Amino acid sequence: MSVKTSFNSCLGFGSAGFLVVQFGALALTSILALACASSHNSPPADPGATGTIAGGNSTAPVAVATAPTVASERGHFMDGCKNHGQAEQYCDCAFEQFRTVFNDSDLKRDIPKDDPRMKAFESKLRLSCASKVPESEAKSRFMSGCVSTDSRKAKYCECAWNAFRKQLDTAEIVAFDEKSTKWVDAKKKMVKSCKGTYPVALASAEFIQACTKGEATHEKYCNCAWKKINHQFSTEEIVAGIADVEQVKSLGQCR
Repeated sequence: MSVKTSFNSCLGFGSAGFLVVQFGALALTSILALACASSHNSPPADPGATGTIAGGNSTAPVAVATAPTVASERGHFMDGCKNHGQAEQYCDCAFEQFRTVFNDSDLKRDIPKDDPRMKAFESKLRLSCASKVPESEAKSRFMSGCVSTDSRKAKYCECAWNAFRKQLDTAEIVAFDEKSTKWVDAKKKMVKSCKGTYPVALASAEFIQACTKGEATHEKYCNCAWKKINHQFSTEEIVAGIADVEQVKSLGQCR
């Protein structure tokens, strides 16, 4: 596989693009993790159950663990959700979606991350609960995810939020359906409004790091590729993932 083919397939220039900040889906990861771990709690003891004490003939009542149910997991789910900084109304909504999807589940075992019902749960979270996130919280999480640990991105991220809010309501940003027509259009308008706000040197360094994958032998090609792509597309178009590398015919000159 050539370097060009490798980084194209890895970074997905033809679709989502490289360095696409996950602006939306602000709470999904933590909530999905809670769903997977729903059976981590020890099942509650039933004081009314009886059993035999090991090593003897006593029939005195002893606490016997009962199987966890969706209802018994509500407290654990809500505590975990709120501990992840989610608004209570969002957590209430998320639990209702969990209850609907997993009501008949055997919670004595972990719910696998690849359980097909997880997709249904995620979809319900997006459709039903995104509107439960207050705008102040949505913006805070957006900025935190966008800026991450590099304050040089702050100007771009602030501009991006404001540009998106002109095109999308808060719930649409939280739900982050990046393939929807509204999101695609919003990103195209955002990169024009925010042109010049993302540090070129930072974008170049991020691009080359992702392109080379730590292989020094790829640096020459990747440096050339960055210059060719950035000549045809703005830095913000590249960062936002709407630069289509297949349009850059001069990449063939990079060796």
